[in-house]
Amino acid sequence: SIRVKREAKKQRSIAVEPEAKLLFVVRIKGLNKVHPKTKKILKLLRLQQINNGVFLRVNKATLGLLKFVEPFIAYGYPSLKSVK
Repeated sequence: SIRVKREAKKQRSIAVEPEAKLLFVVRIKGLNKVHPKTKKILKLLRLQQINNGVFLRVNKATLGLLKFVEPFIAYGYPSLKSVK
């Protein structure tokens, strides 16, 4: 990544980072007094317990689901270092 940026700088162009294809999602909150749709979405995402984590592909559908359950989860783009 750094090498690509340096080469682009030498050639006086801009290096565009590729978009991430993978997300890591962790459940951080319980389900007391929660709407049934939110429960169903967390079940679909395989996040039934607190501190469970899953890898998900990035697409429009999963991003829409994540937006709906955002108060109950934390998510980000994993790097190779964090996965190893």
